[in-house]
Amino acid sequence: MPCTKSAWFLLACFASICWPPIQAQDTTAKAPPHVSGPTVTGTIVMPDGSPSSGATVFLLESNGRSFRLPTHPLRTETQSDGTFQFDNVPVGRHRLWAETDQFTTLAEKLRGAIIHVEAEPPSEPSDIELNLHPGCGYDVVVHDAETEQPIPNARISFGWTDIVREYATDDDGIAKPRNLAMSDWYFIAKADGYATKFLKTSKQELGTILPLRFDLDRGGKLVGILRDGNDQPIADAKVSITATSRGMEPGYGSTVTNAAGEFSFDGLPLDKTFRLFASKDGYLRANHECVVTSAEGSTPADFVMLKRPYGGDVRVTVLDENGEPLPEAKLTNRGSSTADVLSGETNDEGVCLLQNLYTGYAGCQVTVKADGYIAVQHDVEPGTIESPAQLTVSLQPGKTLRGKVILPSGAPAPKLTVYYDGGENPFHGLGGRVETDAEGKFEIRGLESQTTLTLSTPSKYAPVRKLLVQVIDEELELPLQAAGVLIARAVDASTNAPITSFNVKLGFCEDRRAGDPRPGGISSSLTRQGENIQGTKKEFRLNGQTPGTPYKLIVSADGYETKIVDRAEVQSAEGAETLDVPLKRLRAEDYHAVAGQLLDSEGNPIAGASVRLLVGGAVPQPMGNGRMQGWRFYHWGLLRRDDIENRDQCLQFFKATSDADGRFEFTGVRKETPWLELFYFGTNLMPQRYSNLRDFSDLELTDLVVQAEAPASLTIDLDLNDWPTADSVTLQAKDYINGQNAVDLAFESESKKLVDGPPIVFSDLPSGTYSVLLQAKPVPLGNGGYRVQSVHQQAITIESGRSHDIELKR
Repeated sequence: MPCTKSAWFLLACFASICWPPIQAQDTTAKAPPHVSGPTVTGTIVMPDGSPSSGATVFLLESNGRSFRLPTHPLRTETQSDGTFQFDNVPVGRHRLWAETDQFTTLAEKLRGAIIHVEAEPPSEPSDIELNLHPGCGYDVVVHDAETEQPIPNARISFGWTDIVREYATDDDGIAKPRNLAMSDWYFIAKADGYATKFLKTSKQELGTILPLRFDLDRGGKLVGILRDGNDQPIADAKVSITATSRGMEPGYGSTVTNAAGEFSFDGLPLDKTFRLFASKDGYLRANHECVVTSAEGSTPADFVMLKRPYGGDVRVTVLDENGEPLPEAKLTNRGSSTADVLSGETNDEGVCLLQNLYTGYAGCQVTVKADGYIAVQHDVEPGTIESPAQLTVSLQPGKTLRGKVILPSGAPAPKLTVYYDGGENPFHGLGGRVETDAEGKFEIRGLESQTTLTLSTPSKYAPVRKLLVQVIDEELELPLQAAGVLIARAVDASTNAPITSFNVKLGFCEDRRAGDPRPGGISSSLTRQGENIQGTKKEFRLNGQTPGTPYKLIVSADGYETKIVDRAEVQSAEGAETLDVPLKRLRAEDYHAVAGQLLDSEGNPIAGASVRLLVGGAVPQPMGNGRMQGWRFYHWGLLRRDDIENRDQCLQFFKATSDADGRFEFTGVRKETPWLELFYFGTNLMPQRYSNLRDFSDLELTDLVVQAEAPASLTIDLDLNDWPTADSVTLQAKDYINGQNAVDLAFESESKKLVDGPPIVFSDLPSGTYSVLLQAKPVPLGNGGYRVQSVHQQAITIESGRSHDIELKR
């Protein structure tokens, strides 16, 4: 079967119904919350009304509409009379549900009954009774992709997207979960010696059974040692691994290094680029890219994580507009990670000492806030423990914004989070958030003359994102709009019959028109992997968007040509019509093979290269809309991490490893497409790319001889005294996003810090036109972004096989 963009490893058809389909009702959202003391008790009832004995009951702490991930709920089992009891439950908000092998009380994943636990037992505790019903069922078949034989003892799980649970396949390679809620599920299929695969399903009706199939290829293993800068092993460090081209899939695992600093990961797909992340208190976070090229043995992945040097100290004095000390001012220093946050508060003298400061992407910075004052951010040159740096900050009074959020019905919108000035996150600390009260009102103090507002709204209301407002004395009214919906389905172009299994990806519409609402709030998985539609769900639905918002749809199905809908608008929920997207069937004669041999510049075979073949649906062309410019260029930034696989211009994407003779072969390649590109990369190997191969005949494409050019190098020297503000040197391919280099050059950009001094050497360069940028330290923009200023720039043409030397002079 040809490999298409949409099918991947899924062969899913809706087959049978175990129970009559149940129309899901979110009873937990409408029911009032239960109230309990630290001892939570209740009863679980079977569908026939009898008590459920031995059911597993879960109690999960919840802070509202979200959960801490991964989830770790409390668990207990029901007695013979269906009763259960949790003791010493922490005070707060919790979700409660129960499961058996066949049944669940959930309609939606993790959204159990709401339980408010109070410190003292209430005078009238709630009578908690949960009713079981059939769950969503799946027949998960796991086979060897090469032999097509079933794989027993394969493990089916859901990673961090659910509670820890696992189902094992039987001797026929089948696992049969039956107790899942009506939600989309990230299925993870693992088996010893095989590459892990993921599949996100669409929502199914309760009581139905959906067959899924995983065909697993042989997988590889990474082994490595994590060392510090003195070549000593680092024990007890956390190491995780993800694919560089991933969207929101759960990832390939995490582990902790042993006493010798060793770690390992198995079940990894071959020829896929991975990134390893390492962290430990007292160390600078480190990452390392690697590729597993063989299922035999293991691939080494040693890398270094440096000890974090002492960050230095600063004593901050905060004054008000009159020069008087300002107590209780909040100080924050952030690093380059969400965990790197240092906080403090000024004393009665307006002084706060921050010790062991973090340095982030833009350097060492301290954010200062005080109630009613405009927040500021300052660069800091930290001092020592004995002699801290001194920083005096004068805050100015800000304005107050009073607002009210109103529902479409005219009623107030209580308990909505309102983010201002970009909110507060690890990389931008000037904003913040407040919550609307029972009357839908909110107040934000300490603002400048204008601000941006983003509201966290339920999905039934249209989103409000980065709304620019003027801060005035009058109360600001923010009326919410009912959310719209975009509904689409794939149909056979010849018969107009619905296609039962298809995939939809979202893209940003390039046909933008005046008055179009601003798109946003879309999961990256929808733009990368898309949503798989199968089983009882015959339609793709995009909810929670503003009516009139345009999107691009990329619709694909196994055995059909991919169809791109350039503009599809979100409609009002009432009366929304389904958009039928006709797909044309592909025939066997529509495919051919591409094969050949890789040679280096001296004519020797290149073995072990990661070879890719891209079948594209568009010829690169400049685009008028500056924001979207270069979208259809197949630039190296998309190719080098396999990210092109998730873009709308990619119709097919093939992967292989060259053998000992440098040979490769791809079968099932679609004919007569506008674009065909071959490229490769590997360890200690200069990447190469060849496009457009549509200039070759079908016969020539079966015996390509691909010889590499000789690699070049560039050495850059400079006198740092001539460039006192210089921080780094960047070598950048000229117009690598929207120019000819975007389709010719296997290079994007590479930066090197000047901290260790010149000369700076760039190696293994393909020939082409480049720019050398001497850059200053990044400067924060105040909205979470940064500006990097070039203090010097010059062009250079790199010639094949040549060692270039330049000196940067004023």
